[in-house]
Amino acid sequence: MRKGPVHHTRKSFAVVVVGSLALGLGASSIAASGAAPAKPTGMSATAVVTTKISAVSHAVRDVEAALQRYAHFTVTLEYDSTAAMFTADGQMLEPQMAPIVGRQAIHDFLAPLAAKYAVGTATMVAEDTQVFGSSAYQWGTYDQTSGLKGEKLARYAGRFVAEWAREADGVWRLKRMMAQPTVVGG
Repeated sequence: MRKGPVHHTRKSFAVVVVGSLALGLGASSIAASGAAPAKPTGMSATAVVTTKISAVSHAVRDVEAALQRYAHFTVTLEYDSTAAMFTADGQMLEPQMAPIVGRQAIHDFLAPLAAKYAVGTATMVAEDTQVFGSSAYQWGTYDQTSGLKGEKLARYAGRFVAEWAREADGVWRLKRMMAQPTVVGG
């Protein structure tokens, strides 16, 4: 179970942090829960909230940029780069398949696909991104066209859930990426 405040990319995340102050949790109480830094002498509660929102906004922006790199590598079929986007024990979860676990296994799964298939377009849109310290979660949609090389490309679309981890080097990497297709070859 997640602890602490929820930080969403949409307009609701600012309300959660500000709402904590409105409920009578002073900056020092919030700091004890890990939600915001302790209020320095002379700093208003609004400044503390602004600082926290700014830090969360940067993390959300970084996670969303990482998602766009993942989508880019899907189009360019850079399977080495795609595999490198996962943590050492990262999991690619595809429908009706056992989890593909670890960078090497993900690489080995993608390499023959890149040799056989072409991808025309791939978009991924995060509808919600939540950041909790060095963990982040995204829910969204994907849409791509792909097929056998030299043949007509078909549309594949659906939903995805991504779990990210910010590793010691500061890079956000995928812990889990799960796709759930809603349009297959349409």
